Amino acid sequence: MGTTCRTSGVLSASTVVATSRSRLTSLHGVAITDGTNRVTIKVFDSANSTVSGKTEVARFIYHENNNTPGASFEYDMHNVICDNGIYLQITAGGSSSAAVSVEFA
Repeated sequence: MGTTCRTSGVLSASTVVATSRSRLTSLHGVAITDGTNRVTIKVFDSANSTVSGKTEVARFIYHENNNTPGASFEYDMHNVICDNGIYLQITAGGSSSAAVSVEFA
């Protein structure tokens, strides 16, 4: 039997995904900028929104001039171990937006 994992579901705002040791399996998402404001998506090894001094395990930046619909991504994270948990941080200004799902075990 293959490896199974859980999903966060589609998230459009920063949130705690897991509060205990987890394996980060993959990230899927879409980001659209409004032509002025960029979108930044970060994933931290953290059980809460306090990320100072925590390990940043992934970062994706969509620049403000990328306003083409359907700027999607899918990244295999190869079961990176996050000892403390998983925190997803989404920063988007103006009418820029992102929707991300985090798969983990």
